[in-house]
Amino acid sequence: MRSWKIRDCVYSVYNTANKYLKGIVLSPVFWEYLYLVILSLFLLHYFPQTIQYPGEWPRLNYNYIHTLLIIFVIFKYAFEDKYTFKKSESILFFLILLTFILSAQYTGYVEVFDTALLILGARNVRWHLILQTYLGVKIPLILATIAGSQFGLIEDLIYNQHGRIRESFGFIYPTDFAAQIFFAIVAWVLIRQMKTSFLELGIMVLLAAFLKKFCDARCSVICIFLVVCVVFSLKMQKKIHVSSSIRIWVRKWIRRGCIVVPYVFGGTMILLCRFYDPDNPLMRTLNSVTSQRLKYGKKTFDLYDVQMYGQYIEMWGNGGSTQRPADYTFIDCSYINILMRFGLLVFAAVLVLITFLMLRNYHNLLIMGMVVLVCLHSVMEHHLFEIHYNILLILPFALGAEARKTKETRNYLTKK
Repeated sequence: MRSWKIRDCVYSVYNTANKYLKGIVLSPVFWEYLYLVILSLFLLHYFPQTIQYPGEWPRLNYNYIHTLLIIFVIFKYAFEDKYTFKKSESILFFLILLTFILSAQYTGYVEVFDTALLILGARNVRWHLILQTYLGVKIPLILATIAGSQFGLIEDLIYNQHGRIRESFGFIYPTDFAAQIFFAIVAWVLIRQMKTSFLELGIMVLLAAFLKKFCDARCSVICIFLVVCVVFSLKMQKKIHVSSSIRIWVRKWIRRGCIVVPYVFGGTMILLCRFYDPDNPLMRTLNSVTSQRLKYGKKTFDLYDVQMYGQYIEMWGNGGSTQRPADYTFIDCSYINILMRFGLLVFAAVLVLITFLMLRNYHNLLIMGMVVLVCLHSVMEHHLFEIHYNILLILPFALGAEARKTKETRNYLTKK
């Protein structure tokens, strides 16, 4: 008799535990926060690569977090219920998986595969939580790096480039430090949206002035000023008295212009670099304005052919040392970097992802403006495909601002 009671008790505990665990596993919130933990681990893994990280300091084991990401994506789509894919999403999912996996296989750049999984894993994760996680990890690390460089814990590289004194504040290069600040500001604005105050805009201006004085990172400085201009303009637009028809017409054409921006920027840089002629006065001037981007882009096209699935390219740049390498071969422009290293298919997929992100937020000019500024920044710098800089890359399938007013999203956000 006692054995039956014990057995019934065990079954009761088992059924209760099974029901509880099943409720957790099937809860979108569980997968959401697990994704944020994995994203944090990847940000922590990549950050030491961007600074003068001492070799004796510990590092995260990449194999563990890489395996964890793969398991997460498989089990998330296996267990989470109510997955309804739109036709456009299904096609894009297949495109990302196919092109990114093939590129990783052909080139050996495993981060391409990780990026695909992070993009797919972000589906139905609240967009503002991704951005908050990004800033929650990055801001303390940036501040700690700056402090460490000033107290001698991390090497602080100071460059003297033809009279331009540029300090890196513990990062591998001054422009990398400035890019960290720019992308953090973009993430901050996307969280705050139109609640961004004039005080916050003033702080952004001061940060840009600081970067100009100590780092002379012109691209990031200009883009930060443009962020301020975009937010300021949108905040002030209601005070401008124009007819509603004109306002609607202007906003419509601004949106359409934003959609084509990544294709214009990418196509223009590819053509200018591919056909760069130093004997042409106009091209020579453009090359000077872009800090030799056209010259080194042309060198890349001379040394390598465009491949469908990409190729491994050994790059030697100025980062990590004040001594310029004898054979400088670094692809600064993100569009050419992605095209030549990861292949034509990944390049096309990235442009489609950017377009998809803007289309999902077509009625939010602030979000579209931030995406455009990231595309502009990518003309000069190589961070478009690096999620530890450009967190926007993993947002196309996340639950964003455009979906918050729908009944489905409200139910999802309040689901326990």
